[in-house]
Amino acid sequence: MKRWEAARGLPIHRIPGRARSKIYAYAQELDAWLDSTAEEPRLAASAPSPTRWAIRRTSLLGGLAILALLSLAAASLLGWRWFAAERVDRAQRLATRNPQAVELYREGWHDWNTRTPAGLARAQTEFSQALAIDPRFAQAYVGLANTYLLLREYTHMPDAVAYPKAEAAVRRALALDSDLADAHSALGFIDYWWRWEPREAEAELKRAIVLAPESVNSRMWLANILKVQLRYGEALAQINRAQTLDPDSSAVLEARGDILLEEGDVAGGRRILQHLEDIEPNQMWPHAHLAKTALVEGQYKTYLSESQKVADLKSDGDQRALLASARQGWKAGGGPGLLQRLLAQQQALAQAGKASAYDVACTYVLMNRPDDAVTWLRRAAMAHDATVLGTFSDPCFRPLTRDGRIQFLRGIVFRT
Repeated sequence: MKRWEAARGLPIHRIPGRARSKIYAYAQELDAWLDSTAEEPRLAASAPSPTRWAIRRTSLLGGLAILALLSLAAASLLGWRWFAAERVDRAQRLATRNPQAVELYREGWHDWNTRTPAGLARAQTEFSQALAIDPRFAQAYVGLANTYLLLREYTHMPDAVAYPKAEAAVRRALALDSDLADAHSALGFIDYWWRWEPREAEAELKRAIVLAPESVNSRMWLANILKVQLRYGEALAQINRAQTLDPDSSAVLEARGDILLEEGDVAGGRRILQHLEDIEPNQMWPHAHLAKTALVEGQYKTYLSESQKVADLKSDGDQRALLASARQGWKAGGGPGLLQRLLAQQQALAQAGKASAYDVACTYVLMNRPDDAVTWLRRAAMAHDATVLGTFSDPCFRPLTRDGRIQFLRGIVFRT
């Protein structure tokens, strides 16, 4: 077609831009061009008959149309491939060329992945230093945001401090690059666990996955919010995909174990979490999940042992004191004695703002005092304690979900 355009004046147009851009033509221009070609000298002595010319004209138009469609399809395919490659390249390309900032950024993610208090403290410093060197380094803002999100889990940083700092960093990242997948992922986490906006959270996390289908973190965080909404099939699909993408991720394996525990496959979930304890004993969450399961099942020795490991890993003096009191209660009065001491310590810490009313509610359920449990769940909800979002999937509260006592939380968890 390019030769026809040059040699015979074929009236085609190109969309401005890349060399292989799309082409198009106007019907009236094609008609005029075909009429003009009828006046050109013929190799044959006699002109074709009208009928033959009509057939030839129709065939030529059809051929041109087919050629145009093929060219458009090829251009579209090339354009789509270029767009997809550009998106992947953009997702991998860092928004800075400063080698010192890049090195700090990489060190920050390495320390972030340790998921330990010391590692997260180093990550916070490294991402902050990278941003001091280059304030327009979008990915470093995301790293800092994700660090704040984990600091509230693994250290004593309060939610009221961590979440606003994380959100400010995410907003800055998105202002610099609105298609940054990890920024949308972090915003989805914040929307759910801090703002209690499940629909918005799910939309942000799914947008992150569209932008970066191989984002392990986005799929893991999406799986977690699907789990607490009792959408176990969808949650397992996402966490299984995350595990396929990164089989070595301890965080993904821990999340999968937790989903299985809450879905009802206690043996499967316990097996995964115990395996994690063996290979990475300094990871907090496997111990925490197994401690909670043991408490609900009345396996108090295991509960005390696993909880002690959590308190030690967090260097949490209040929890150590709580466990010492619970241990004394167990020695003096068995399970009922442990629960009584546990309750007293939890209430004191909750009143002082050092523990969650949600934990008090769970202990009341285990003591078969459902009305008191509901009272403390209401306190947790009024205090904007994000743990209440997991009430319906938490095995501790199954008795309350069966008798309908906690329907007041459905609007918060499911927005129904």
